Amino acid sequence: MVIVLVANLAGCQSLPPADRIPPTLDPAKAAALSPDIVSRGAKLYSLKCARCHKFYNPADYGDAEWHGWMTRMSKKAHLESDEREILVRYLDAFRSEERALEH
Repeated sequence: MVIVLVANLAGCQSLPPADRIPPTLDPAKAAALSPDIVSRGAKLYSLKCARCHKFYNPADYGDAEWHGWMTRMSKKAHLESDEREILVRYLDAFRSEERALEH
């Protein structure tokens, strides 16, 4: 059992496989964010999220459910408050315009 745990933890330390990288933001949605937010958000996603799981499309979740997941996973990923805000803004850009504006 210890070997399985160590193997699972080691898997989260490697670079993310290509299928864990989020799709490219729609240019119109990316334009609503600064280039710095897009760049830092993508980097945070790769470093803090994609190491352990695939991309879960924010547009597939209701607002309460998505923000609940973001709260839980932000704690699990040990995000600082400024990192969390950047990642939330970046991932919200994958949502519909109506949902992105609600946050």
